[in-house]
Amino acid sequence: MAVPRSKTVDESVSGLYHCLSRCVRRGYLLAPGRDPHDGAAVDDHRRDWMVERLRLLTSAFAVDCVS
Repeated sequence: MAVPRSKTVDESVSGLYHCLSRCVRRGYLLAPGRDPHDGAAVDDHRRDWMVERLRLLTSAFAVDCVS
């Protein structure tokens, strides 16, 4: 069962949070090659855009991206 972020994140404590790249209908946004569930091709352009966007956000905010 999903837990609201307001109950998961304690704003008074620095923490490391794992953000999944899975979204609706088992669509893996950052998986290389093909989706492991249905074999559909993953959009390389979308994955590259997401990686570049994460780089930009980590440079603009107090956020680190661990991979």
